[in-house]
Formats: sequence, structure tokens, C-alpha cells
Amino acid sequence: MLRHFKWIAFATLHVSVLMITLPAQAQTFTLVHNFTGSDGSSPTAGVTMDQGRNLYGTASLGGHTVGNCFNGCGTVYKLTHKNSSWTFTPLYLFNDSDGSEPLGRVTFGPDGRLYGTTSFGGAFNNGVVFSLQPPATICKATFCSWRETVLYSFTGGADGLNPGYGDLAFDRAGNIYGTTMYGGINGEGTVYKLSSSHGVWSKTVLHSFGATAVDGQYPYAGVVLDGSGNLYGTTFLGGQDGVGAVYELQADGWSEITLHSFDELEDGYELAGGLIFDSHGNLYGVSSVGGPNGGGAV
Repeated sequence: MLRHFKWIAFATLHVSVLMITLPAQAQTFTLVHNFTGSDGSSPTAGVTMDQGRNLYGTASLGGHTVGNCFNGCGTVYKLTHKNSSWTFTPLYLFNDSDGSEPLGRVTFGPDGRLYGTTSFGGAFNNGVVFSLQPPATICKATFCSWRETVLYSFTGGADGLNPGYGDLAFDRAGNIYGTTMYGGINGEGTVYKLSSSHGVWSKTVLHSFGATAVDGQYPYAGVVLDGSGNLYGTTFLGGQDGVGAVYELQADGWSEITLHSFDELEDGYELAGGLIFDSHGNLYGVSSVGGPNGGGAV
């Protein structure tokens, strides 16, 4: 199986409109960090910012070269912001047995720990869900690894395999929701839930894609939750025309609804990015290619 996949990221832009005309300010580009390989390489996901404006992210390769990781197993890092400068600190270097190739971002959970996934590695080399927390004691060394906990190792069967580029999502009770690009009953990806009881995590597959002729296939992105706990996401392929779909999983029984099937010429195909909500409950996303001009669409 290919160890690299297409990916796409998008950002939201918030614009304030003023009643008076202000002169345009020139934008400056600042290079914050150059990866060297030993501290990571090939970052495919975006970064997460804390309240102190520090950045946390993943590099899909680099770090330790062990096991199946011929180009390194990947890393998690922190960029500390102070005045106008940034300090790079590696937080964790994966070792294959505990995960490898983190394609998605790390996300802060309700408990303040960092949570994320790797696409490979773990007990069955099909990816893991993990959490990271700082060392228990004050670190005086140059590199002090954060403590990793593997919450779940995917077996590669009905439970799914290869978590992709999507962020993990949390509900109000602290349950985790995510997707796997492949696996499941039909081999075309899953949406899953992880719940903790007294520190022990259990996994439930909420939906296996490919169940019907119009169902989505291969969810590269993660899911978002509405106020009622329903889940929404995109699939890279599948739907009525086989080129991607937007779906909803209703919290009452987790039944799936295909909200929209994409058309290659009308609105594009190959949905690798996720969705966001606005304040009115509308969903926004992207198709990476196709559409009227062939270059994808929002």
C-alpha cells in the first residue's frame, strides 16, 4: 500500500470591514523553522496554537529511522513564541511500534493533553490514536521527550486502518471521534469513536463506508460535530457519481445520510479536506480538482 496520499488544507479568513478607509499594510513573510530530518521532515498537516501563541505540529517523516520507517517515523514538535522569535523543540519522536507517519495535526483535548493519529505503526502497523503529555519531572536536558500513550492500535480489519489527514474531534463528554481512510467491513474506511472509562479506552466503529451504492468511500478528512452531537465529513471518492460526497452521521443511532454527491464537471471531485461550520449551521469545504475550470472548487 502506498505510504503517501494526496492532501489538501484550507484556512478561514475573518475580515473586519471598517467605515473609514485605511492604508493597506504590507505583509511580511517569515520563515519560522527549517526541518533538518533529524527533527522531522515532510509536514503534511497544519499547526495548532495555544493561548500563548505557541505552535504545535507534526512531521510525517524524519526523526528515528527504525523498523519500517526507512525515512524516519515522524515527530511532534513545538514552536515557542517569544517577542519576535521562535524556538523549535521536538516533543516526541515516533519509534514505529508506537506509531509512524502522523499525517494529521495534533489537537488539545479537554484534559490539556495533545491528541493525534499516525497512519502506520503501532501493534499491527496500521496506525494508532495517541496522546502526549509533558514529562512528570522538570527536564534539564536538551531534549526531553513527552510521554506518549497509545490509546488504540488499528488491527486493519473491520475496525479500520490508516488514519489520514483529519483532526480528531471531541464531544462535551470527552469522547474522541475520527476516521480511517481504509478498512472497515467494506474496506473503504470508517468513522470511529473512542470512549474512556477509568483510563481504559474502548473503540466503536460508527460507520463503515461503502455500505450502499451511493455511500462515500475513503474519508481522508476528519469529522466535525454540531450542537446535537451529529457528525459531518467528506469522502475522497464515492457518492452517486463515485467522485466524493458529504455525509452526516446522526447521533441517534449513527445512521448515515449522504448530504451531497459531487459531480466531476459541476462542483469538482476528490475531497481530501474537511468541513467547517459558520454561525448559521452552514457547512463549507473544498474539492481538490475538477469543477467548471478543472482546478477544484470551494
